[in-house]
Amino acid sequence: MAEAKDDIVLSIRGMCKSFGRNRVLDHINLDVKRGTVMGLMGENGAGKSTMMKCLFGTYQKDEGKIFLNGKEISFSGPKDALENGIAMVHQELNRIGKATLKFNAGNMDKQTLNVKPGSTIIEPTSGNTGICSASWA
Repeated sequence: MAEAKDDIVLSIRGMCKSFGRNRVLDHINLDVKRGTVMGLMGENGAGKSTMMKCLFGTYQKDEGKIFLNGKEISFSGPKDALENGIAMVHQELNRIGKATLKFNAGNMDKQTLNVKPGSTIIEPTSGNTGICSASWA
């Protein structure tokens, strides 16, 4: 049975991104259904975080289109994304200034986001596995 277009909350079509001569994303296509959790898996350097940063507006894609709830989007930066209900939890775990390792390690899981209800949360997970996850509410 064909999927209804209304079930697709996020769609990426033909996304490309290069850094110099290194093409990191090469015509990426992705559809995410409403109410689902999507897992992206790949080796480190495969482009998972780059794709998500293009979605969030941290990087500008070189080519392609992104649709959210059927409407084409292109955020000028993270502030623009947040104002439109898109939030990203970055893979890099920032430590708190000159605090001890024990303090920083104990507070890594206590970070919270202040986002609107129904926002899209993009959360790449860190570690040697190179796994990212994304949740669409």
